[in-house]
Amino acid sequence: MLINCDSRYNAFIYEHSCNLVTCCTNRMMEIANEQVEIQLVFSPISSIKGAKEFISANGGHWPLFHDDYITSAEYTNDYLCFTILDSDSHIAEMPKFCRLELIDVIEGELVQRHERSSTTFSVGSYDGVKSAPFCLKNESLTNIILTIDFYYSGDNILMELSCSQGLDGTALCRGASITRI
Repeated sequence: MLINCDSRYNAFIYEHSCNLVTCCTNRMMEIANEQVEIQLVFSPISSIKGAKEFISANGGHWPLFHDDYITSAEYTNDYLCFTILDSDSHIAEMPKFCRLELIDVIEGELVQRHERSSTTFSVGSYDGVKSAPFCLKNESLTNIILTIDFYYSGDNILMELSCSQGLDGTALCRGASITRI
């Protein structure tokens, strides 16, 4: 059994015993008495506001963010924002920054690790109570990104952040945007 997703067309191709079926939904489908749950592959262009323009300005590809720096992060109410410095551009005369914003944050947890301690920040609202705002500034030397991954979780977006140093965590939100600053 093989399941592939072509995010350009939001179509799935399900191959089973040389039978091809195209399905345009992420609901459960039943074929030959088998139940298969299909997971949508995340598409920045269709899910992150400004991604198409950002990709065009970034040489036609979505950035990996690997070895880039989070120079600041802030959370207020249900909004989470990261300012990211492109690691290749800080060597050049003109550094490239981008702003990654998560909008309508539902829940999440970020951990800021320092040499000998760590601080945990809960983000989102739990039972209608908003978590306390936080702001990390001038942390560029301590927040080196390994990966920023995005997934669909129902109608929401799950962002997973992993840094080789500094900030790690996840956040579930209803929307996201990215801009070059």
